[in-house]
Order: sequence, then C-alpha cells, then structure tokens
Amino acid sequence: MIQTGLRGAYLPLPPTPLIGREQEVEAARRLLVRPEVRLVTMTGTGGVGKTHLALHVASTLRSEFPDGIFFISLAILRDGEQMLPTIARALGLQGSGDGRWLRNDPHLLHERRMLLLLDNAEQVVAAAPLLLKLLAHCPQMKLLVTSRAVLRVRGEYELLVSPLSLPAPTTDPRELLHYGAVALFVERARQVYPALQVTAETGPLIAEICRYLDGLPLALELAAARLKLFSLQALRERLRPRDQRLQLLTDGARDLPERQQTLLNTLTWSYNLLSLEEQRLFRLISLCFGDCTVEAVEAMYAALGGTQTTVLSCLTALMDNHLLQLLEQEGMEPRLSMLETMRAYGNSCLSEAEYEQFHDVHAAYYLQLAEQAASHLAAEEQPRWLDRLQVEHCNLISALIWLLERKPQPEMALRLATALKQLWIMRGYMDEGTYWLEQAIKAVERLTGVTAAIKVKAARALAEVQDVQRVAARQDSAPGLTAREQEVLRLVARGMTDAQVAEVLVISPRTVNAHLRTIYSKLDITSRYAATHYALTHDLL
Repeated sequence: MIQTGLRGAYLPLPPTPLIGREQEVEAARRLLVRPEVRLVTMTGTGGVGKTHLALHVASTLRSEFPDGIFFISLAILRDGEQMLPTIARALGLQGSGDGRWLRNDPHLLHERRMLLLLDNAEQVVAAAPLLLKLLAHCPQMKLLVTSRAVLRVRGEYELLVSPLSLPAPTTDPRELLHYGAVALFVERARQVYPALQVTAETGPLIAEICRYLDGLPLALELAAARLKLFSLQALRERLRPRDQRLQLLTDGARDLPERQQTLLNTLTWSYNLLSLEEQRLFRLISLCFGDCTVEAVEAMYAALGGTQTTVLSCLTALMDNHLLQLLEQEGMEPRLSMLETMRAYGNSCLSEAEYEQFHDVHAAYYLQLAEQAASHLAAEEQPRWLDRLQVEHCNLISALIWLLERKPQPEMALRLATALKQLWIMRGYMDEGTYWLEQAIKAVERLTGVTAAIKVKAARALAEVQDVQRVAARQDSAPGLTAREQEVLRLVARGMTDAQVAEVLVISPRTVNAHLRTIYSKLDITSRYAATHYALTHDLL
C-alpha cells in the first residue's frame, strides 16, 4: 500500500555564496521555465561546481514549482535499478521501494508541479531511460540533473558547466576581480587571510595561481586554504611543477563528501567510472602536450595494438565525461584538449613500463608526421603543412626531449630535428633549431650504424638554419642589391626555380644563377632558404 502524502520539499542551502556563474544561472533558469523543457542535465568535469550551481538555480525557482523542489543525491547508488525507488523514498512515498508505484498508480503525481534535483547521476547513467518513464507519468514534473557525463536520452537539454573564467597574463590587476576564478580564489582566501587585497603586486601572483589550476572551483578553494601555511609567492612556486599539484590540494572541508575533500579523490572518482580501455586511452592522451588530433590518437593507439573502433568509442566516452574537450578553429583540423589538472592526474596513473612505452609511440608518431610534412613542403603546400607543424610544436619538442634526454635514441632525434628544418627557418625558430640540430649531431657522433646520408642531410640543415640566423640579424633592407638582383630575390622567395625566374625576367638560367651567387655574397648567405627569409623579413615581396 502506497501512502500518497508527499514529504516536505528539501533543498539544502550551500554554506558559501556562488561566485562567477551569472551566465550559467541565467541559462539554466531560461531552460527550466520553458514549458517544453522537462529534463536539464548540468555536465562538467569533477570539481567544476555542478552541485553548487544546481542548488543555487533551484533556489531561485521556488515560485515556479509550488509543489516543491526536492534535492535527491544519487552518489551512493551503484545499481541503476535503485534510482526510481530512491526517488520515491525521497518524496516520502512509503511502500514504493520496489518502484511499482509508477505502474500501479500512474496518476499519483500527475498534477504535481515539482522540480527534482538529482545530484551525481554519472554512475547510473545506464538507467537514465527510467527518468523518461518518470516524466511520462508526471507531466508537471521537471528534472534538473548533475552528472559528469551526459545521459543521452531523448528530450535532454545539456548545460555544460565549464571552469571559471581566467585572466590573460597581460590583464590589468585592477580588472582581475571581474574574472570568476580570481573572484572565487580571493573570496575563499579571505576566510583564512582576511587582509588579502588584489594589488599590482599580488594580482599577477593570484592570476597565475588561478591559471595553474585551470579555473576549477574545487582546486581554487583547496589552494586558497593553503594560505594558512604559505605566502602567495610560495604557493605559486609549489603549484608550478604540474606533478606536485595533486599532493598539495588536499584537506578540504570536513562537511564535503570524501570524494571532494582532495582534488585527487575527485579525479579518481571520475577515472573509476571509465572502462579499462577508456582509462588506458586517457593515460595515453595525458602524455600529449598542449593538444592533439584524433588522427594522432588513432595512430598511437594502433601502435599499442588498439583498433579504430575502440579508440573512437573511448574518445566519445572521455568527451562525454568531460575529461577531454574538442577544440575547433576555422581552417584547422579539430583538436583534442585536456585541462592541465587532468593531464597531471593521467601522468600520475602511468606505470613505469607504460610511461616508457607510451612515450616511444608518441615520439615515433611525431617523427613520422615531421618526415611526412618535410616531403610535402613544396611551394603550394608549404603554408598548410607549416601551420600543421607549428600547432604541434609542443608535441614535437616533447618528442625531441624524449629521444635525446630521457631515453636516448639519437638517430631518431637527428631525423626529427632535420625534418623540422623548414619549421625552424620559416616560422622564426632559428635559435631553437640550431640547438636541437647541434645536440642531435653531437649525439650521433658517438654511434656506429648511422648512415652517412642522414648525417650529411642534418649537417646541411644546420648550415641552412645558421645561414638564416645571420640574415635575421641584419638590419639593412637591401645592402647594395641592384634592382635586377632584388627582382631575382623576390621571385626566388616566391618559390620559383631558376628556370621559372629566367622565363619571367626573359633572361637565361645561367644569368639567374650568376645573380644568385652575387646576392648570396652580398648577404653573406649560402642557401635559397636564407635568401627567402631575407626577402620575407625585409619587405621585398
């Protein structure tokens, strides 16, 4: 027998004010007051503040739901079949523990205008279709759900809760409190250090701390509490090494769930919701610096024995759980991005053997990419391939560091540094290119078995990069070049061969070659790369 008297509405009051979420609050309110919207899911990574935001939004909607707003935590559930009985008990429907109430008395809540706030639904998302059954029997009811993953059911409106806004390094200190991450950090810091002010001296320190922590509210609150022990400068220095952040951000408030009392616990909660294959892919991607393409992940995972179907399925799961984001830029291939906090956690989950194995496949992939690019750097394809290499700059340098310093593989390092010659030259990385080429050439000097052709190619690349370095140091626009020599230089810089230049200027290829020798002598260079760079950087085009 089901007792139909509803228990009084229950909505806990957050102990601290909501900061930096004005836009999200307004977006959620607009959705929940629309008649056709019945289910809104707030999604986002662990520690981003979904529960706090949902409680605040719900508290502003009491007049919209005269039959009550009910907060129902699903965090302790492991079996999705227990979701409806848990909801029924929270509503005070005695005798409804088996969930038969929807079938036996479908009109029980038929006219009740109520909002259910279902918190932490991520571990029972497979049972999400049961929520549609609930809504079908309760046409006046609406659901506000918090989950680290989307529910993927019909009629669901997803509201992504992102980290708080962060200032750029150049932001005026007087403007810092307009950014959500800074405002939250300062507010929480004043609980342990009431005299804290944002000044020209403290502002940059606070902003850098917030950027280190990706604007994650939980991380910011845990870091602010550490001001009991450290000055702002000392806290910043302790947060600088990425692998030390998780150990520092502990000792959260005792009234929080255990999973939220340290950042490590929060991330582990999310990680444990993944399948073994999804966890493995997460660890692999954590080794990529900056971000990477889907193609790169597919290639690296295939080298580890995975299949394309598996990797695409796992990538979808990681994005659904907001452990990865897909970044799209006009004219560029979409890229997978991971918060630095997530990257540090993924690194910490690697075994020693896996760390070496994953770095090996990472370096091998980026060597293959660099050599592929080098073979396509003809004049018409050059900008596209240089753009691709430039966006992978961090990953390419990471591969060089691994091949030269961490697990020395000098021949691969030499091939990689050589393949990047045009990137070094055309995008202004001459000092960097000189350093890596010199280091790689020095490393292979002690080896036998490296072919002479590879060594010669590397030496030639180094000479050309150094050639361009000398050109870049010149300040004069065209020292002693005749008008015809400037014409020849301009056409060479556009990628023309000697024969093409000769045809345009109606002179012989031999005359073009003679002009080039004179140009090289006057500019103190030895290659077309250096000549091209000179023309580009001295406005001769």
